[in-house]
Amino acid sequence: MIAALGIVGLIAMLALLNLFSLGIPRMYLKKRQDFKNNERGQLAMRMGWQFRPYGPDLLNRYPFPPFTERGDRRVAFGVLSGVVENVPFVVFDFQVRRKVTTYNLIVRREDNEVNTIFAMRLPGTPPALRVATRGWRMAIGRSVEPQTPDYEFNKRYLLDDTDPAAANMVLTPQFMAIMRDCGFTNITIHRDELVFSIRNLTRTTAEDIVARVQQLAALVHTIPHEVMQGVQAGPPPVSAPTPVQQPPQLPQLPQPPMPGPPMPVPAAAYPPPGPGYGPPPPGYGPPPPGYAPPPGYAPAPGYGPPQGYGPPPPGYGPPPPGYGPPPGRW
Repeated sequence: MIAALGIVGLIAMLALLNLFSLGIPRMYLKKRQDFKNNERGQLAMRMGWQFRPYGPDLLNRYPFPPFTERGDRRVAFGVLSGVVENVPFVVFDFQVRRKVTTYNLIVRREDNEVNTIFAMRLPGTPPALRVATRGWRMAIGRSVEPQTPDYEFNKRYLLDDTDPAAANMVLTPQFMAIMRDCGFTNITIHRDELVFSIRNLTRTTAEDIVARVQQLAALVHTIPHEVMQGVQAGPPPVSAPTPVQQPPQLPQLPQPPMPGPPMPVPAAAYPPPGPGYGPPPPGYGPPPPGYAPPPGYAPAPGYGPPQGYGPPPPGYGPPPPGYGPPPGRW
């Protein structure tokens, strides 16, 4: 009897734990949905937008995250629709149960996730695009870096299942600047819609919704019209070659004549050399006037008679005694 009562008490305690772990969180989720629906209904009346509490048609509309991630008990609620800056939009919360943890096959814990989805209607169908900040996507090998001229943008974001060349038609400098300045962590273009999703730990307030739809409308207006109509952008025009600046031509000055070969000295200017002598060196002429060889010097054949020495210059006296030519000189 006591053992049976103990088993019943244990079962009752486990039931209370299940009620606490499952019932209370689900009641909290439902209460949060009702609070958001009430808040957004008032926002729609104030802004002139349309509101509906639930949107089951939106659950299978988008084939990309967070809609393609694992989870069940999907709910789309708090649906707003309207027009901002001539751009139609839809805003709603997407709730999904991501994980269920079981303890002793009885006590369970559920992990639920809520993302706020902003979908802006485009006037055309530009190339498909999904750009998001870096993270675990690099590890799975499905993401590539953008190939834009903006180095900081290329290092901050990645392209998921997107052709970089096609993405460059949408990623204009204004588009990338708004993404960075407004803190958009992801942008997806699917058919004729531009979609942004954000996950808040608390909730997305009415003020946040108004600010985001205005920022996204400005982002839509940065997409070129020809890209919006699906026209493939051609290669950039080839600019004409820049003419090379020629340096100014200086006037030609008369050049001095180039020196020619030395003029030959006529042979008649030199006396015929004696036996065994070669030709005299260039420029060698006759001896200076007043020069005469010493006494007894016989000139070589062909030379004229010797000339005598002139008187010594003033101040010179007779040579000292014993001075004369060395013996045997002549």
